[in-house]
Amino acid sequence: MEKVFNNQPQYVISFDGFQNNDQHYINHLRKNGWKGQYITVDNCSNKTIPDTVNYSQISSIGEVDVVGCVAPCAGLSSLSTTSKADSPVNDWMYKCSKFVLDKVKPKIFWGENSIFLASNKGRPVADNLAKIGREYGYTFLIYATENKLHGNPQKRPRTFYFYFRNDTFKGKCPILDTLPYEYLSVEDLLSKVENRPNDPMNIPINNLSSPADHPFYQYLYEHYQAKNHRDLVLKIAPTTLNKTNTPSIIGQTVFMNEKNLDGLSDWFFQRGYEKWGKRVLAIKEKFAMGKGAWLRGPQIDRGFIPAFVGDQVMFFIHPYECRYLTFREALSVMAMPQDFELIGNIYSNRNHIAQNVCMSTSMVMSKEIEKILNGTNKTTLDIDNEYLIQDHRKKDQISKIKF
Repeated sequence: MEKVFNNQPQYVISFDGFQNNDQHYINHLRKNGWKGQYITVDNCSNKTIPDTVNYSQISSIGEVDVVGCVAPCAGLSSLSTTSKADSPVNDWMYKCSKFVLDKVKPKIFWGENSIFLASNKGRPVADNLAKIGREYGYTFLIYATENKLHGNPQKRPRTFYFYFRNDTFKGKCPILDTLPYEYLSVEDLLSKVENRPNDPMNIPINNLSSPADHPFYQYLYEHYQAKNHRDLVLKIAPTTLNKTNTPSIIGQTVFMNEKNLDGLSDWFFQRGYEKWGKRVLAIKEKFAMGKGAWLRGPQIDRGFIPAFVGDQVMFFIHPYECRYLTFREALSVMAMPQDFELIGNIYSNRNHIAQNVCMSTSMVMSKEIEKILNGTNKTTLDIDNEYLIQDHRKKDQISKIKF
């Protein structure tokens, strides 16, 4: 929001326990001259961030236009094994909403979450959020979209949710204007990454090995008779427009040999890769029992890529060079500023890169918020015990949901 509103935030408000993630952002702000306060709603037991202030020490925050929120999304995430509407993780959205709408009372409060918030699976959560808004005098909108539609290569559907204060918007619910689709391949994104001298983030994010050393990479290189790394990438991902996610190199190898996993295991045994030969036989046994198998690992892809989370951060292979990404490149996939730095043990903290809202997408949302505040967006709707779901993936289709 800083780039859109041309102001750093007045405050950063969090809950106790999130300081290990928050510290990177606070360090970035302070490095760039931020004089605002880092505030915890509850008592702070974690002293990771110097000069933390408890909310009870603040006399008044004053009139606030916008509050942006990053609530944990694992409660509804498809990547979480405990994803469900009644997951306790979803309580953070309720706690944040109640606190902000009751205590801070901004004109607009918005946050980001899993795409399931806009689906039947997440309907109980959406209903609860809408009820919280009604209790405190706000209308409620959910906006469904996907990162790849907003200048980022990730095929990662997301939702943004918005509260609009009734006395500011006369009880009507604004909807976002129709946004143009903007596409950016991962190759084009990585080509724009600045290679600045002395950048502490310009080091390999995976310092353990090279992709070329991985036995499954070697198998695919031989199978496709690749001339070089780029040739292998083009053969594995011949088009940039795949609608489904390309499996890891382990998954691709297993699926292409699904009817002859004994032969695949022999390939590894013959080359001295006993561990991987046994792994293939274990996968075969899982399949025979009708079960799934763990097939995640190094990823070769180009164009539009899977969600940059989990193993992807450490094991995404550069589409032009036979290497894993640098920290700077990985941060850039999440559209983080070119001077943003992880602090502390960056190898231990590298998964924090994925625990962010993709900034190129959130910037689009910020621009729409600016228009709504300025009264230049085109549409508001009357609602009565309803909230709205606007789906950008379906030509901005609007659904009214009774609650």
